[in-house]
Amino acid sequence: MEKSRFTVLVVEEEVSLRRLMLRALRRGGIDPIGAADGAGGLEAFLANNERIDLVVLDMIMPGMSGLDLAAELERRRPGVKILYTSGHGTSIAMASIQRQSADRVLLKPFKQQALMERVVHLLALSDVRSAQAARNWERESA
Repeated sequence: MEKSRFTVLVVEEEVSLRRLMLRALRRGGIDPIGAADGAGGLEAFLANNERIDLVVLDMIMPGMSGLDLAAELERRRPGVKILYTSGHGTSIAMASIQRQSADRVLLKPFKQQALMERVVHLLALSDVRSAQAARNWERESA
């Protein structure tokens, strides 16, 4: 498989879910970076800022929440692409994000294919290279 042109930071506290997400992204030809909480996500973002094309983050995490992390990432790099995940789709914050941009929200539980479709869609908004990631995912999933 050719080297990925995309890097996605996944910030998810649930170890098993984070591993599944990282594996799905890797299978799709995307270079994933994982973090277990908001502080770790911020550290990973700062260390890899130039490489990160998209951040996938859980809304509810111990310490720094997903919303707090998103605000800090936006402050440090305006326009950073963020995909929010949550098992609490009825929260006021999630409802607000969904109203603004439904394609930036992925409610748990979700299938790996749904994750990849959403990631590829968000990457495609700024770069046609995501077509290669989609083809890699389809080939690996077949």
